[in-house]
Amino acid sequence: MKVVVMIAHRLFTLLFCALPFTANAHEYWIEPLSYQVAAGDRVQAHFKNGEEFKGNSQSFFDRSSIRFDIIIDGTPFPVSPAPAIRQPWILPCP
Repeated sequence: MKVVVMIAHRLFTLLFCALPFTANAHEYWIEPLSYQVAAGDRVQAHFKNGEEFKGNSQSFFDRSSIRFDIIIDGTPFPVSPAPAIRQPWILPCP
């Protein structure tokens, strides 16, 4: 009887692992209001959450982000947006 239970358990585990599973996830991105800005102007952007680049503007929550940088000419600069504000994020452009 123990052998039958052991074989049944292994067979069930094998079949369960062979089943196709799909993963569902949401994308998170930063969407600028304008993709080109002049030197000295400000970059304004929204934090977005959705799928296939269609989504809603979100507030920035500093507790859910470990590090937030902007990279200009290969050099990272730390950025600290105002937490929990849904207005566009504004960054001076060099």
